[in-house]
This record gives sequence, structure tokens and C-alpha cells, in this order.
Amino acid sequence: MSASLPVARHTISEPPPSEPTPLMPDASVEREPDLEIRNRSISEAAFDRYMRRGCTDGYDLDDWLQAEAEVDARTRDIPAAA
Repeated sequence: MSASLPVARHTISEPPPSEPTPLMPDASVEREPDLEIRNRSISEAAFDRYMRRGCTDGYDLDDWLQAEAEVDARTRDIPAAA
């Protein structure tokens, strides 16, 4: 007597898998370069503030936060790529 194994059946009405698969990469992976570009832009803007101030130490957090606000304001004004 042979034992039959259960067979997984999929129907068209099933929703797509919610977990990323090799064929469906996690969307955050695609956004990482944007984060790197954003951080580099903020870093450069903060350094420019430091240089314009005459390289006076002690304002690094202020420079970073102001640069971050400037970069974010600029990127909000850019339309998203299609």
C-alpha cells in the first residue's frame, strides 16, 4: 500500500506573498542609495556652513540640523521620477 503525500494547491485568487522573495525584492533595498545621497548632501552642506563660519568648532549639531532641513526642503520640491 502506498501512502499519498498532500499536495499544495494554489489558486489565482490568493494574494501575492507579503514577504520579499528573490523575485520580489524588499522595497527598502531600492531606497538605500537615496539615503546615502541624502546623507552625503547633508554632510556637504553642514561642512559648507562650518567653513563659512570660519571653521569655528562647537556648532556641529546646529550645522547638521540646518543642513538637513535645507536638503529635505530642496528634495521636497523635486518631482518624483516616474
